[in-house]
Amino acid sequence: MSGQTRRKWSIGGSGARWLVVLATWLIGIGDAQSVFAQLRPPAVDDARVRAGVEAYNQGARALEHGDTEGAIRSFDRAIELNPSFAQAYSDRGLARVMKNDFAKALVDLDMAIKLVPQNAPARFQRGFAYYQKGDFEKALADYDEAIRLDPNYADALRDRGFVLAIQGRLDRAMVDLDRAVRLAPKDPEAYVSRAYAHLQRPDYTSAVADYNRALRLKPDDAQLWSDRGYARAMLDDLDGALRDLNYGIRLAPKDSAARFSRGFVYFKQGKLDQALADYDEALRLEPTYTDVYLHRALARAGADQPDKALADYRQLIRLEPRTAEAYKRWASGAGGDEAARAVEGLEAALLQGKELAMAGFREGVALHKKGEFLQAIEKYDQAIESYPRIPDVHYNRGLAHRKLGRLDSAIADYSRAIRLSPGFVAAYSNRGYVYYKQGLLDKALGDFDKILEIDPENVDARKSRRVISALQAAGD
Repeated sequence: MSGQTRRKWSIGGSGARWLVVLATWLIGIGDAQSVFAQLRPPAVDDARVRAGVEAYNQGARALEHGDTEGAIRSFDRAIELNPSFAQAYSDRGLARVMKNDFAKALVDLDMAIKLVPQNAPARFQRGFAYYQKGDFEKALADYDEAIRLDPNYADALRDRGFVLAIQGRLDRAMVDLDRAVRLAPKDPEAYVSRAYAHLQRPDYTSAVADYNRALRLKPDDAQLWSDRGYARAMLDDLDGALRDLNYGIRLAPKDSAARFSRGFVYFKQGKLDQALADYDEALRLEPTYTDVYLHRALARAGADQPDKALADYRQLIRLEPRTAEAYKRWASGAGGDEAARAVEGLEAALLQGKELAMAGFREGVALHKKGEFLQAIEKYDQAIESYPRIPDVHYNRGLAHRKLGRLDSAIADYSRAIRLSPGFVAAYSNRGYVYYKQGLLDKALGDFDKILEIDPENVDARKSRRVISALQAAGD
């Protein structure tokens, strides 16, 4: 994706999770004057033109140095001097994406596109804002339009290909990514994005080849060394993987993903103490890094530390609930049949806490019915600590959080219940309602659509869907 990319690998799991650090799209003062001249209304005098361009370029320089607040102030001034300055809206939107202020960013980018509908870069930037927000379909729509306006727009092809790869649409992704590489052979992120698509196939040899190309362009990029190390580990080139990961960690000692990958290499070599040390450091750097809990549990089981292994396994399920079979498949991808058998042993140990969990759950329900929501949550917490795989416990805790106005916590619990029980209609319904209350209409609509897939005759879901669709139409 655009800019320098942060990657965290899920070995044996669902692939890679990517967090993106933005690059900046800047234009020089000559370009700013050119854009401004196209948009300037006749009533604006030359002094305001020059002042607006100067303010814009101050914002561009601030953005280049990562000063988003300073950039926004300068873009505010440019827009004040000329409310039709499309590029200022576009780049203020970009600055706001960098601050994770997606609502305001999208307002700015919408205005930039309204002022200049044929503005391919603004479409691209709005697509990137939607990507960062997690709305992949809207991101793809904007990338499509940017590419329609400029068929050789390499950045848009690269990022569209990457989103398609995330969605598992790998054939289409590779078409875009191959074109992006041909159009921009000196863009290391094009090779990195294509490497990601190769990893999803999985084609680790081709991924390594693309990392090689990216490293020739950015030899001091710590993440690239670590990423190539991961790919080499998946090819069982453990010595080469360690060389890459050691170098990447020397360049970026606080990279949790590199620590995790190196721990995996040590685990495959049977060096459990060294694997555990890296897993410990990865979790110290990032305490919610779910994949590490599974791998540390496997390493601890192998090191004859059953209690610690079970504690990690419980924490894994609390953070990312899955069925026992899903965890076995995940573990098998990481460590083969032996790892799958270790998960079976952890499941058997975990099951011993189910009766205690059910007792705590019943106590929580009794408190919940009396309106004592904080006390109910404490009981639900205890039940989850004992046995975290009961969907109703997560669901009820979500209901209690919602009663207390803790909407994000409610969504998290409904989501856990759904992952444990994918047909849980009430969890979809309540999560959809909370999304609706938060103004996240697309997500709310998605939940009610899911209910209708499960139960096409669900009257409440049909009514909710009509209300949300009407609100969306009114908003348009």
